Amino acid sequence: MIKVIPAILANTSEEFENMVKKIEPYTDLVHLDIGDGGFVSNKTIDGYKELEKVQTELNFEIHLMVDNPGNLIDNWLSTKAIRYLVHLEAVDDFDFLINKINTAGREVGCIFNPKSNYSAVEPYIDRISLFQFMTVEPGFYGSPFLPEVLDKIRDFHIRYPSKKIQVDGGIKPEIIKLVETAGAISAAVGSYIFKNDNIEKALKELMGNV
Repeated sequence: MIKVIPAILANTSEEFENMVKKIEPYTDLVHLDIGDGGFVSNKTIDGYKELEKVQTELNFEIHLMVDNPGNLIDNWLSTKAIRYLVHLEAVDDFDFLINKINTAGREVGCIFNPKSNYSAVEPYIDRISLFQFMTVEPGFYGSPFLPEVLDKIRDFHIRYPSKKIQVDGGIKPEIIKLVETAGAISAAVGSYIFKNDNIEKALKELMGNV
């Protein structure tokens, strides 16, 4: 069964803490979206400061929607985050960044935007633990799902059947089945969970338990 990872996108520290508390009873892992207002138009919390302060047993993976994430990675490596996901187009020196994160004992994820060509990541393929396909244009909650990405997921899965695939964006119960069939093993989901009045019910719907 595909794993559902609640995705937090917060504009203030208070919003972040509230969202963490809301989701704590229902998951062990949170996907934290960080936007710099440059690589994506939305500017979120810095994230690493908030993550150092928050009192929680949850694990975090960090989706860095930022230009040159290598410039910030030292700040992030001082947090409890277990995985860092970066956009292929945003990285100046991917080899350096992978080494930096792996040497710190953390995992690296590579993100493909809807129009990305994944062939550029082939030299690093065996040093990356997760490959995330954006099924929306990144930056905001609630963007529409782009069905054309399903073909890219299928192609990648056929070419690299042992690699872990995650999706992010526009995920709803009727869509999660499509991405799972295409080859995804996990899905980061924000809007459908946090804009629902009943978080537990939303998660059950996504996992097909209702």
